[in-house]
Parts: sequence; structure tokens; C-alpha cells
Amino acid sequence: MSGMTGLYDPRPRGYGQDPRFSGEPYDIVPRLTQVAQAVMPQDYDLIFEDVCPMAKAPGKQFKYTTFKWDEFFDVPDTRIGRVGAAPRVSFGSDDTEGECVNHGIEDEVPREDTQVANAHQTNFEPYDVAVEGVTGLMLLAREKRVATLLTTTSSYDAALRMPLSGGSMWSAPATSSPVKVIRAAAAKMMVRPNIFVCGKDVWTHLSQHPELVEAVTHSGAGKVNAAGVVSREAAATVLEVDRVVVGDAWHSTAKEGQADRMLKRVWGNNAMLLRSVPIMGPRDRRPSFASTFQWRQRAVGAYYDPRPGLDGCDIVKVVESVLETVRFKGAGYLWTNVVPAA
Repeated sequence: MSGMTGLYDPRPRGYGQDPRFSGEPYDIVPRLTQVAQAVMPQDYDLIFEDVCPMAKAPGKQFKYTTFKWDEFFDVPDTRIGRVGAAPRVSFGSDDTEGECVNHGIEDEVPREDTQVANAHQTNFEPYDVAVEGVTGLMLLAREKRVATLLTTTSSYDAALRMPLSGGSMWSAPATSSPVKVIRAAAAKMMVRPNIFVCGKDVWTHLSQHPELVEAVTHSGAGKVNAAGVVSREAAATVLEVDRVVVGDAWHSTAKEGQADRMLKRVWGNNAMLLRSVPIMGPRDRRPSFASTFQWRQRAVGAYYDPRPGLDGCDIVKVVESVLETVRFKGAGYLWTNVVPAA
């Protein structure tokens, strides 16, 4: 914009007939929205898309279906007489009220910063940097929400969850048998799990566990004495899943303003077997443990605030509206307290 050093003209909204000012609380900025949408979970070692894939919500408020598993396994008589009608079945299901939750974070870009960048004609773009930083925090917040949902015991059927302790913890190589335990759990699930999920601390122990190492290498040292480190691909083959997904992310446990910034792994010391596949929408009958419903995709708005600094600031605001939910409890298995808490 000629003659402007910031993102927006600081005049009041609706000023004159300028079409840029719509009278709305803030304007959506297409270019910065593209910047925000280009930031991927993989850039920050986040796994929420793997374990809670996205589906489009028909509105902010909607109904999604959870199913009664036993009725999926009743085998009907499919025979049809010469002039008879085909047997008719109905699937037991519950309609659950859902509402996407609005999420957003703001950052301020001082006009002084943009003036300096313009004067020196550098490649530094203050608005892009602000949007990328805020988007990273938005993604981390979703990772934390999904991790909390998937590590809550009530998200699973009572028969499909197990707390570990003492010698059964996978950090005790001489007395624990994680391969045996994981494969036995998969046999109890109503659908085949396609991913094994765990936090980084759990994977550090599991990837070096003698039982898993011996199952992969066949060294002859035995499931107590075998030594080595197993890759995720090799572990997936032994555990009969498509992939091993490891949550690496950290989050701060300190209260806002607290000087000591304590960090903790988002996924903790938990492990899961899940059936996780993309679905088309809230009525999709494909068995997938958890889904994220999205009403409004990630977007970036901006508005001018004259109060901070010498020349005011442009405020960039990253927003989205989503709901993370468990739809098929029978498609997941949870272990808690798998290794000692870090």
C-alpha cells in the first residue's frame, strides 16, 4: 500500500468509501492466512493429525454419531425368497450434540518494526514472523487438547485400558513383556488397530527393551539380554500395526508470569493402540477412535491498535473453530504409567 508503513491505514473503520474497511471487527488477510495454513504440525513434531484426523463439520453446532458396537457383529439371515423382501437391519447409534470451540491467539507488530524493515529493504517480514509464531502456539494448544483427550481413561471402554506398575512397567526389562502385552491387547479390540502411539519417554524405553530387540534382530541373546535400539518401522512390523507414532512435543507447566519455566512432555508416560483413519463427516460409519471436526479453518485477521509504542501496532489474530472428540471407544486401548514419570 503506497505511503503506508504498516499493514493497515490507522483511520477508523468505514472511513470514507475505502473498500478495505468493511466495518467488521477485523479484516481477514488472505496472504497471512496462507502463511498460517502453510505451517504444518510436522514442523513442530506434533502428531494430532495422525491420532485425531480432521473432518468437516456442517456448522458450528452439529450432531455426530457414536455407535453401539455389538450391533455391528450381529450376522443377519441374508437369504431372500423368490418373491420375498430382503431382510432389513438398523444400526444402533446415538446422536451426540457437538459444538466447535473457537480458538485464537493475537500478536502485535509495532509499526516501528515495519518502518525499519522497509527502510533497510531486508527479507525480514514482521507480519509473517508474527503469524508463524502464533500459529505454532495454536498447533501446540491443539496437540495438548488431543493428548489430554486420548490419555483420559474415560475415553476408553473399561476392558480396553490398563495401568502399569512395578515390574510390569516397560522400564523393567527383566520382568515386563511389552510385545506380548501389546499384541494381546490388539486381540481384544473390536477392530484392528493401525497405529501404536506413545510419548517420547515411553519410546526411549520400548525401543531398547530386550524383548522387542530380540523379536526384531533374532540375535539369540534372549528377551532379557538382547541389546540394541529398534527403529519405528521394525517395531511396527512386530506389533502388527502400520506405523509407530511418537509424541515428541513439550509444554510448559509453569503458571503465567512464573520465572521458572518448567517443561513437561505433552504425551506423558502413556501408550495407546488406535484405529485412526480419516472420515468424511459426522455421520461416517468407518471405525476411527477419535476425530477432529472443523467448522472454520485456520485464518488470520488484523486490526490496528494506536495505543502501544510510538506509532501503534498492527495486531495479527490467528483463529480457528474445531472440536476434538472420541467417537469409537472400542477402537482404542490405553496403557497408563508405562514408565516412571519424568
